Amino acid sequence: MTRGGLPKRQRLIGLWLLLSGVSLLGGAVFAAWLDTQLTPTGATRIALWIGSFSGGATIFLVGLLLERMLFTPLRHLQVQLARLVANPDARDEHPPEGWLKVWDPTYVECVKAGARIAAA
Repeated sequence: MTRGGLPKRQRLIGLWLLLSGVSLLGGAVFAAWLDTQLTPTGATRIALWIGSFSGGATIFLVGLLLERMLFTPLRHLQVQLARLVANPDARDEHPPEGWLKVWDPTYVECVKAGARIAAA
C-alpha cells in the first residue's frame, strides 16, 4: 500500500469487481421481482434469469478481457522499456503478449536502435 491508499491498478480492479457485483446483485433482485410479477414458466423463466444476469456477467468478462489482454501486457512492456533504457545490452526475455503481439517488430526495432546508440 502506498501513502495515499491503494495503487491505481488495485483501485481500478476493485471498482471493476464492485461494479460487476452490484450489477449481478441488481440483476438477481430484478429477476426475482419480475419472476413474482409475471410468473413465467419453462423456457421463459430461464430466459428471464439469464437475461437478468447477462449485464453483470458482461461487465465482469469485459474487465477480465481488458486486464489479461491489455493492462498486464502494457505493464510488462513498461518494465521491458525501462530495462532497455537502463541497460541497452540487456537480453529480452519476454516478448510482448496479448494484444501487443502485433507491436513485436516495432519493439525489436527499438531494442536494436537502443543497442546502436549505446555502442556509439
